[in-house]
Amino acid sequence: MAKLTGRVAVVAGATRGAGRGIAVALGAAGATVYCTGRSSRSQPRPWRPANASPFDTSARPETIERTAELVTEAGGRGIAVRVDHSDEAQVEQLAARIAGEHGHLDVLVNDIWGGDAIAQWGNKAWQVDIARGRALFDGAVMTHIITNRHCVPLVMASDRGLVLEITDGDFQAYRGSLFYDLVKSTVIRLAFGLAEELAPHGVAVLALTPGFLRSEAMLEELGVDADSWRDGIASDPHFAFSESPALVGRAVAALAADPEILARTGSVTSSWHAARRYGLSDADGTTPDWGAHASAHPLFASYVDSHYRFRDAFAEYEAGALGSADHTFIDAILTFWFGELDGAADFDASKSKLWWQGGEDVDAEIRVRFGHLGDRALAGELDHWLAAPRGTLALVILLDQFTRNLGRGTAAAYAGDAKALAACKQAIDCGQDAKLRLIERGFLYMPLMHAENRATAQRCVEAFAALSAEIAGCGNTEHPDFHSHAVTHAAIVDRFGRYPHRNDILGRTSTADEQQFLADGGPTFGQDKR
Repeated sequence: MAKLTGRVAVVAGATRGAGRGIAVALGAAGATVYCTGRSSRSQPRPWRPANASPFDTSARPETIERTAELVTEAGGRGIAVRVDHSDEAQVEQLAARIAGEHGHLDVLVNDIWGGDAIAQWGNKAWQVDIARGRALFDGAVMTHIITNRHCVPLVMASDRGLVLEITDGDFQAYRGSLFYDLVKSTVIRLAFGLAEELAPHGVAVLALTPGFLRSEAMLEELGVDADSWRDGIASDPHFAFSESPALVGRAVAALAADPEILARTGSVTSSWHAARRYGLSDADGTTPDWGAHASAHPLFASYVDSHYRFRDAFAEYEAGALGSADHTFIDAILTFWFGELDGAADFDASKSKLWWQGGEDVDAEIRVRFGHLGDRALAGELDHWLAAPRGTLALVILLDQFTRNLGRGTAAAYAGDAKALAACKQAIDCGQDAKLRLIERGFLYMPLMHAENRATAQRCVEAFAALSAEIAGCGNTEHPDFHSHAVTHAAIVDRFGRYPHRNDILGRTSTADEQQFLADGGPTFGQDKR
């Protein structure tokens, strides 16, 4: 049975591209979808010259009626409504119609854009056309605000409402064009502000980005169609990592069907992250990951560096929020564990011995330098570190790594596992992991590997598979093979539901199968009973 049967959605900006893909996917899940936009069969379309830009939407052939037909053909109910979302009266009429026909709205997707033709690439801030910049902001931000103003009250009447703001990029980097960056980052901020206000009402709000999208305009630009799109790779090699509008559409449908979606409110996510989380594939069965490609490719290195510069702009605030002593402790833990790192893919190979070989000397050093912090972490006295990504990482290392040094061979080695796992999951759900370097993410995810739970073990394998793909894209062969370790651990948990080597330490009775496993040399991961 479709997961969204009986649900009502609005996709604002459903004429083409991501909006159409989202509307169709919601229909395929059984939803009733109001498909809104300005391009309609009811309105005469201007003549389109042969040399018209594919990104000039004024005369493109796509219509909201065709989108609604595709929704119905997919299994839902598509309703085309011509709405200019910059006209508040028209949006108010749309909301009144939905209120009269359904009394509520379950999913609101703001995908109004239409700015490709007026985005100013190549112009610096002192060179921009102000009128075009204002038009871009009015068309791609104010339209969202107007739509939220009149449709959000209907979402508040749902038993599990969801608002999605469609943007470009799940990062804090500068996007290379002043007004374009302002618009796309403002949409993310809009989602966060709505989330803050709607959380008490049980409504989740997220910002969502697709990857390199094979929209109708992009296909036309490269002289290909949906079936022959791979021919476009010759013109743009990055097109090999592109995705069809179906993937972001399926991401929206999965988010809308997620009963725990409120726990992720205020966060920024992506089509490729949703694909990993919910097991989605594109229309052709592939699972493109634009994020992994872009983060690893030298062409996009400036974006990665810009992201970290913006993040560092808040370092003083985070330090103040945590306290100067906290910040000193966090820096000490991370420097000890990772060394001095620079770029997103930087890695200090000399630390491998510390991580994997250890020994009594390492245990003793950790006890002297960080033992008091381990005690405080276990007591919950450092939970405020979770306010910042680096603080969360340091807390996880204290609870998940240093406990194994401090309590080696005793039950104390696992005393921090539950708190570490909770911190890890919270960091992933709120997007803190995306703000860390690749090697740092490997240790942030480690509590997933240590959990004695089959579902968590599978999530661990998926998380490390994605991380390993990003690492491979960087060409750094010295990074630890986290994924193979995750697979090894998951196989043990899948077989036994727990780690047999912990049984004696924790006072658990081993089954005959577990005893044989250990007798045959099953791993103890450095935690033999003392």
